[in-house]
Amino acid sequence: MNSKSNGLKDKLGKIHSFIHKFGKYFIIACLILFCVLCIKNKDQFAERVAKGVPESGMEKIAIADGDTIKQEFKANFTSAERIDFRVGRNYGDARPGSIDLTIKDSKGNVVFHITPTMEEVDGRAEVKSTMRRRELHDDRWYKVVVNQKLEKGETYTYEIKGIGINKKDPLYIYISKDMGSVFQPLVKNNKTQDIRLCARVWTTQIDMWAIGLTIAIAVGLIVLLLVQLNIPEKWNKWLTWALFIVNPWLAFYMVEKVFYNPISVMGILSYALNVIWFYIIFAILLLIFNRVKYAVIVGNLLLYGCAVGNYFVMQFRGTPITPADIWALGTAMDVADHYTLSYDKAAIVATIICLGLCIIAWKLDTIKAFRWKHRLAVLAVVVVATLGQSFFCTRVNFLEAHNVKVEFFNQKKGYKRNGFVLSFLLNVQYLLGTEPEGYSVDKVKDIAKNYEVTTGQNKNLKQKPNVVVIMNETFSDLNVVNKIKTNKEVMPYINSMKENTIKGDMLVSVFGGGTSNSEYEFLTGNSVSSLPLNGNAYTQFVKHEVPSLATQLKEQGYDTTAFHPYKPNAWNRQSVYPLLGFDNFLDESSLDESKVRRIRG
Repeated sequence: MNSKSNGLKDKLGKIHSFIHKFGKYFIIACLILFCVLCIKNKDQFAERVAKGVPESGMEKIAIADGDTIKQEFKANFTSAERIDFRVGRNYGDARPGSIDLTIKDSKGNVVFHITPTMEEVDGRAEVKSTMRRRELHDDRWYKVVVNQKLEKGETYTYEIKGIGINKKDPLYIYISKDMGSVFQPLVKNNKTQDIRLCARVWTTQIDMWAIGLTIAIAVGLIVLLLVQLNIPEKWNKWLTWALFIVNPWLAFYMVEKVFYNPISVMGILSYALNVIWFYIIFAILLLIFNRVKYAVIVGNLLLYGCAVGNYFVMQFRGTPITPADIWALGTAMDVADHYTLSYDKAAIVATIICLGLCIIAWKLDTIKAFRWKHRLAVLAVVVVATLGQSFFCTRVNFLEAHNVKVEFFNQKKGYKRNGFVLSFLLNVQYLLGTEPEGYSVDKVKDIAKNYEVTTGQNKNLKQKPNVVVIMNETFSDLNVVNKIKTNKEVMPYINSMKENTIKGDMLVSVFGGGTSNSEYEFLTGNSVSSLPLNGNAYTQFVKHEVPSLATQLKEQGYDTTAFHPYKPNAWNRQSVYPLLGFDNFLDESSLDESKVRRIRG
């Protein structure tokens, strides 16, 4: 008996040794791949920075009609995205005139030119109208979008000339006595002055220090993996449990970091619910493996994988992963080949956090977490915590009162406010639909027998008519509810339509929003009454091709186009319309801003 037991221990020991060696070299390979990823995606370490004169010791100089100021700067960067000038805003009446702003290279060639009016310089063109007052833009920086490539090391000159500006009410531009390192002394009306214009040139440059630091951390983790550590058993136990306690918080930060979501925007309740779910996830893994080491490593890798999957889905379609996407996994794999995957800086930071946590866990000795009796007790606690947390997440009214709710209209907004894990789980309760009472395939066929397929009188027409359907959610004839007396007819044109016109009343299943559900019912003939309460067909259930009016028309040889004067990701329309059979989808980007305002009221 003892020999069999020892043999089993030896086999388990060999398996454990193999897993340990394989895992170590696998993580090293991941770290090397990570370094390659950082170098390959170095552009993701780019950030916008301002090159300019310090904002200290400031004074003002006046610019009126005919005045010209010039200032040279040497480009130690490759692009000028924007130039800002600090000006004295005029909050009184509008004043006449404009400025002529030019940027020239060292040979005198004009690389940028603009002539903004004083109304624009004063910020009057950025007036914000409210119901009570008109607010002038209070930012004292006049910002000029340049978007011009520059030759690094080349000397450029920007010139500002006053045109038609009254000398009694000139434009004041701030100057600084602090020299700075970018701009040369200012020249006003051909006279050089030992001052600098208070200006900033915004450019994008790659943070090579950040790349170097990230790679250095990765190399340090590789060294940590290869170095043999002899940690006393007592310290190993304490460090292992300390890691398990801290890890869910860091994993929470890691997941949200991939999503580029600052957790500071979350409410206290959302924050707490997320952290509790993270502890539950790692506790379940601990019960499965009975080893903190493996629970931490597997949990971090799983959560990181989910976060990265959500990151790429966000890149592809602009909306996060929801539970309904599980049924659309095949479609996602089909279209994934058409996209180029790239990491941004936030995802790279989250990656190093994940690898760091896994390596720290790997370096600690493997110890059993619980004996069987203790394991059963912990299992009971985890079950109670999971059921309690799940029940609490179904208290929709309470959660909404504390600003925790599913944003069907804009899932991205909800995920940012509630966190990835909590938002995903909140969506689960709206996922499961139930069959209508008495429903069966045979019963549907029996009902269909009562109807005849009609061919219509216009079947043989050579020229088929255009079919235009307009759904106006704000249109209604309130006289249907109650006769309203007015001194002027409200809808004279609609009421005049009598010949070749069919009119009737329509009942919709939504109130105060939820436009997409009305669209879904009209286009498909399906009722949303069979969907979960508060559910949304477009964002949760249309994940594959669905027969609709559009598909029927396509079968008749029609081209189908959908139009909605708003953002394409609203109600997930950019993904749903193709599945409903539309060949084209025009959103607000197909119109200019004035037309969008006119159409939307």
